[in-house]
Amino acid sequence: MRLSLSIVFTLILQFGFAQRHHFVSYSVKEGLAQSQVRDIVQAKDGYLWIATIGGVSRFDGKIFKNYSKANGLLNNVITSIYETSNDEILIACQGGIVRITNGIIEQFPFPDSLEQVIVFDILERDEMVYLATNGSGLLQWDEGIINRFTFENKNQNFIRSLCTYQNQLVLGSKSGLYSFSDGKIESILSPLSINKLIEHENDLWITTTSKGVYKISRGDTVHLTIEDGLNSLYQKDVCIDRDGNAWFISKNGFAKFDQKTGKIEAIEPTINHHADNLKVIYTDRDKNIWVGTSGSGLLKFTGEFTTTYTLRDGIASDQIMCIREAEDGKTWFATYGGGVMHLENGTFNRFNFDSGLLNNTVWSIETFGDTVWIGTSEGINIFSNGELSAFKYNDQLPFARVSSIFRDSQSNVWIGTRDGLIRYRNGSINTPQSSSLKELVEVKAFCEHNGHVWISSRHGVHSFDLETNELRDFSDGSIMEGEYISSLAIDLNDNLWMGSDNGVYVHNSESSEIKHLNISEKPSANIVNFLTHDSLNSLWIGTDNGLFSLNTKVFVDRDSIRIRSYNEHDGIISQECNQNAAYCDRSGMLWFGLNSALVSINPYEILKPQQDQYGVVLGELQVNFSRLNLDSLYHISIPSFIHTQNRFAFKYSAIQFSNPEKVFYSYRLQGSEDRWSPEVRENAVTYANLSPGEYEFETRVKLENTEWGKELTLFKFKITPPFYYRWWFILLVTILVTSMIYAGFYLLNRAKARRRSFEDIKNKAKMLGLEQQTLNAHMNRHFIFNALNSIQYYINTQEKKLANMYLTKFASLVRKNLDSAQSDYISLYDEIERLKLYMNLEQMRFKDRFDFVFTIEPSLNTENILVPSMILQPFVENSIMHGILPSESFGHIIIEIGKLKDDSIQFDIKDNGIGIETSVKQKNGTSYHVSNGMKITRQRMEVLSTMTGNHYSVSGPLELRNSEGNVLGTLVKITLPLKERLN
Repeated sequence: MRLSLSIVFTLILQFGFAQRHHFVSYSVKEGLAQSQVRDIVQAKDGYLWIATIGGVSRFDGKIFKNYSKANGLLNNVITSIYETSNDEILIACQGGIVRITNGIIEQFPFPDSLEQVIVFDILERDEMVYLATNGSGLLQWDEGIINRFTFENKNQNFIRSLCTYQNQLVLGSKSGLYSFSDGKIESILSPLSINKLIEHENDLWITTTSKGVYKISRGDTVHLTIEDGLNSLYQKDVCIDRDGNAWFISKNGFAKFDQKTGKIEAIEPTINHHADNLKVIYTDRDKNIWVGTSGSGLLKFTGEFTTTYTLRDGIASDQIMCIREAEDGKTWFATYGGGVMHLENGTFNRFNFDSGLLNNTVWSIETFGDTVWIGTSEGINIFSNGELSAFKYNDQLPFARVSSIFRDSQSNVWIGTRDGLIRYRNGSINTPQSSSLKELVEVKAFCEHNGHVWISSRHGVHSFDLETNELRDFSDGSIMEGEYISSLAIDLNDNLWMGSDNGVYVHNSESSEIKHLNISEKPSANIVNFLTHDSLNSLWIGTDNGLFSLNTKVFVDRDSIRIRSYNEHDGIISQECNQNAAYCDRSGMLWFGLNSALVSINPYEILKPQQDQYGVVLGELQVNFSRLNLDSLYHISIPSFIHTQNRFAFKYSAIQFSNPEKVFYSYRLQGSEDRWSPEVRENAVTYANLSPGEYEFETRVKLENTEWGKELTLFKFKITPPFYYRWWFILLVTILVTSMIYAGFYLLNRAKARRRSFEDIKNKAKMLGLEQQTLNAHMNRHFIFNALNSIQYYINTQEKKLANMYLTKFASLVRKNLDSAQSDYISLYDEIERLKLYMNLEQMRFKDRFDFVFTIEPSLNTENILVPSMILQPFVENSIMHGILPSESFGHIIIEIGKLKDDSIQFDIKDNGIGIETSVKQKNGTSYHVSNGMKITRQRMEVLSTMTGNHYSVSGPLELRNSEGNVLGTLVKITLPLKERLN
């Protein structure tokens, strides 16, 4: 039953508003050096430099690097910054200039007469740098050398701004606008107290302290004042945006001069205190607008494609629950606790309980023509033709809280509640009959598609066939069975999209296939609260943690995911979205209810391809946990590190100001890996235990939903191998190992040869010993024969005494010879005694033919010294037989035994015989025996030298002559190593 009330709605409140846009704030908390900003400039490499009264900040979009007096500035009060054509950053401190070139900081203090000077502006022109000062005129600065230009009027010397206009240097001072040439100034516009000059496309913009704004264009001067829309005649600064519009700041506000319309529009920030005491405004190369404040830090304008509405703008509540547009062009908003309102001609009109609403908590709205259905916590209100109707709980409605309302193509009104589903048809309320009706609780959303009404609820999705009136469970048996479906949307290709607390599902209208899609890696960003589709084939998804857009055609056709997220840099001041608070109006504008604001978005602007980012820069490098000074490596093409410095940590960033939160990175370390890493938001990576070699750290960057940019090499370096890996060491080791192997084989072969040689020598020694023994035996046979003849002679001649003496000595000699033959070495004493016996017998045999003398050095212990047995006898025998006996003179044999300095023993055997030469000439058959004995003795000594490594030698026989050349006899020298008996 329909209740009709003739109530004329009372407009409780009407609010007009200026456009309110969002500014991202950066302060000391985010890393800014100080909150009072005095100048902003962007360098060619993309960095933004910010002058504050607490130092200088260099900004890449995320990270501030600060410079202060502690690391090279003259002082911390910075008034101006400028980049020269040589990429030098000039920083104006009170009393001087600081220059930063490739990270190297240089100070150039002013002379004492200018130590209190403050520089307001810096400009390079004709390879000279000009400084605008606070009363000291114009300074021309060149590497610390200053030329000063002062002018007659005191206010002319107070210069706040410099600019090049129409190829002239122009000065903005407290007394007016002047051109400067050859040390003189010429007035262009005065009297005028100027704050800022800026040239753009042959237009000169001028802000003043008391007369608003001037624009000089092609000889014409335009004067803008409060009557034209300025909020104040005191305008501090001006910049030009991407569309050529001029933006002005006064102490407490923003204004924009629209180049196309010629009108000035007030711009209000979303947060009040951000507009306090504005100081400087600047446009970077991406046309982002930056504002420096005196106390609120640095602000970045997020753009005009997003407009924010809060309680300050007259909306009834910050909690917008539903949005719909009526056919009369009014946009209606349901609020939590603030009733309902509509927007008409820039004014919000609010309605609440006092206006006749059943309850100020409104959950849903639906419009049919100019009729508006409103679902509250106490039932439904209907506004139509100035009349208010109501369906109340426990009257016409079985359920109180109406969470969703939908009108289908057959004029059925579907009402979703927390406890069930209602259909209103032809003035009556009924419920669709279905065995699954009990499952339709917490009904959240409706849509119509392919002759069916689709209904989302706690237990999935149901479809109602408008032709057969059959209600069935669409989720049953599908991949989304059991899912809580909160929202529904139809795209331009008739595909059905369903939002759940586990991402998004899409039903392909052609294949009937259902696919699932996660929105984000963050779990809370997959809890979907609303879906709406725009006219650009983008599905807008509101979640518990972010607003996203998805290109539906690309996803359905190519199964390619292109999702863009929206954050504070896009003007979205809250990440939590209200359930089903999304709508695309007939003009294509999008409306969203966020947790703390109402936001409208122009999709035609925000979905434009995003700006390319600047290159990536290496911000920090750590080697083995120690941070390196990158500036010190600037002039080194490939820095070198030792092999123990093998842990490298890189921290890098893309200089991107439009939306630094949407930057994705990929990296690789050439020399260690060839594949690019997966895309990540993190801008730091560590490599440990790198091997020696050459490396290149490379990155590539892309903004969200775009293609990768070019590959960039951020850092080349090499790790030198330890000395044992270097080529010279390897070569040396190779040579050494080869030499050792060769030496090993050589020594092995030599050892084998030595063993063979030693065996040969031993065998030879044995043979020589045997020969010596044979020779001795041979000698003894002749000697014995001669001795026995001598004894026989003594017996026959009855010389018994001599025979007996001879026989005794002969027996003693035979015994000693036999003893000597049993050993290689005997004592020197025994050798001398044996030799004496032999010589005595020879004396007796050859009567009166020779005598002999032994001379022994007293220090020699003959009993303790060992000598080769029978080593002397062959030479003594040779002296007797071949030296003494052939001589007609009486013979003398002298045997001298002495010790040399090298601990050797020398035996000198001298005789006064005929000499070696005469003996050789007179040789007869008996010489064979003697020469053979000497030969064997020599060979024996050579073998002993080889076997023992000691020195054994025989020198002679040598013929002795006097000064007149007469033969004196023969000398044999025998040298033996000193070998003593071990105790």
